[in-house]
Amino acid sequence: MTDDIARVTSLVRLHERRFAFDVADGWQQGRGAFGGLVLAALARALEQQLARPEWPLRALNAEIFAPVVAAPSAIDVEALRIGSGVATLSARLSQQGEMRARATAAFGKRRVSDRESVFLDAPAPPPFSRADAVPIGPPFGPAFAQHLEYRPTYPPWDSGRQRAEGWVRFREASLGIGAPEIVALCDAYYPAAWGTEPAPRAMSTLTFTIEIVADLADLSAADPFFHRANVAAAHDGFSVEFRELWDARGRLLALNQQVFVYVK
Repeated sequence: MTDDIARVTSLVRLHERRFAFDVADGWQQGRGAFGGLVLAALARALEQQLARPEWPLRALNAEIFAPVVAAPSAIDVEALRIGSGVATLSARLSQQGEMRARATAAFGKRRVSDRESVFLDAPAPPPFSRADAVPIGPPFGPAFAQHLEYRPTYPPWDSGRQRAEGWVRFREASLGIGAPEIVALCDAYYPAAWGTEPAPRAMSTLTFTIEIVADLADLSAADPFFHRANVAAAHDGFSVEFRELWDARGRLLALNQQVFVYVK
């Protein structure tokens, strides 16, 4: 078992539009693999298929339909359209003859440099070095969490507010921090809805949307990242959550919206 997010999302190209993906044991979240692991592998397959590093990932929309278990799987990739400045591709992950996850991604070249703006108030958390590390992995939480370091700055549950805040980083990321790693980090924290629960409650991601809004080239594998999330609305056991990922310098890296379903 490895801590390295790069190794556990590595792919083997089988032919022009198909990759083999061996889903690692020890990265589970309930019956299936950590959703961020699955989504990062889909993002990596899409990146490798496009093979244009000058066109970074801008947005990704995904669903995980069924548990992706620790076993071999296949990822099929299709270019929906490649234009002069934007490319849209889709990927489908299958196991045991069944499609279990899919993603659609938009990649694009840089357009202008005079419209850089962020309208969200930047967080002002205590520095990473002053926040206490909290063991969120086994036996307290899901298996995958042992491969990351968590330093919450807001109570995970029973706080009276559906909110989550805290630092997070990979214990190992041998390829550095790129789009697949950012996708996984956005999915790594517990649901903000836990804030009004007396204890952790089983919830699962139904849909996942991410927009990467900053250049990732200068990020380091050892960097901590600040996660901030709030529930926007909930109805009939489905909870809509808005998430943000910031670097330690206060730069917004990604926006993420997820629909969670209460399992029980």
